[in-house]
Amino acid sequence: MERTQFWAVPGNTCCDAIEGSVSINTRLPTHAVFASACGNDILRGLSSDDVIRNGKDMIDYYSGLWPSTRKVLVDVHPSRVGFANTMKTTTNAALRKYAEGVGWCTVQTKFVFNKNEGEAADESQMLTGDNVHYRVPGLNSVEARNLANYDMNRGIRQKILDCGVEL
Repeated sequence: MERTQFWAVPGNTCCDAIEGSVSINTRLPTHAVFASACGNDILRGLSSDDVIRNGKDMIDYYSGLWPSTRKVLVDVHPSRVGFANTMKTTTNAALRKYAEGVGWCTVQTKFVFNKNEGEAADESQMLTGDNVHYRVPGLNSVEARNLANYDMNRGIRQKILDCGVEL
């Protein structure tokens, strides 16, 4: 059994996460982190009902695939994209409730950003010239974006650790 499965493909939607599961290199990880809760579905313009349905499908799929794995759902974090901040208020709440109902731990990123639900991130919290991806201390460039997605902000990382997940 592997300790933690972290499989991320930039731009993937929740449906992509299901379809791409065949390329995951482990059969039964001890822990799995899913971030962010259908954020790319929102950015692609899906309705909130479709985002929630896709998120529930992903949660159900991985609950069945890895029943004994400790699963964490990280919600959609604040960004500088107005419609995404508005929609994530609804989708985050619905997916958090659903995931917790089937035994997943959830991480609310608004606390790390010191924001209320629906509020935009500060420009200083984002990568330079990027309205979607947040800054990781010491990293601030387009080249660092992929590294930033893997080396999560310390606050979000701590909340994942608080769920009992080893990173």
